[in-house]
Amino acid sequence: MLNSWKSIGYDVATIIVAVIAMTGPSKGQSTAPTVECQLGYSSRWGSSWCDLGHPQDISAGSTVEIHLKPGGAKKVLVRFLASQDDPNNNVGIVGGMFEVPSDGIVRLPLTKDRKDIKQISVHGGPRAWDTDLGQENGPAIIQGITVK
Repeated sequence: MLNSWKSIGYDVATIIVAVIAMTGPSKGQSTAPTVECQLGYSSRWGSSWCDLGHPQDISAGSTVEIHLKPGGAKKVLVRFLASQDDPNNNVGIVGGMFEVPSDGIVRLPLTKDRKDIKQISVHGGPRAWDTDLGQENGPAIIQGITVK
């Protein structure tokens, strides 16, 4: 397992920080719930995803915060994939292209309910489906997701 994480640019310190971050906030940190999921990554597509254990609803008025690995993508597409949808199709894209801020957290205030979501994914690299993100755009690697 450790070797597969190293192949996408993580080291032991990063993994330990991620585990600590997922176990809950320390004094003074946000108490927003962390989305529990199985993280995946494709170096071919410069994308990563969070496979939820079971489909979930995310309510309008919530803000989804996707924490990306620093130094990667500067522009991304975000997708909420519903349980009936095929991940190979261009479906569930939210709001078009997003600029990744310097803190690496893409914030998505939801204006409508998202129902029966099985996966949250972020797409970087030079191109995502029919969207040109720029030749210099790096991969989008999810480190964690919170919902406020």
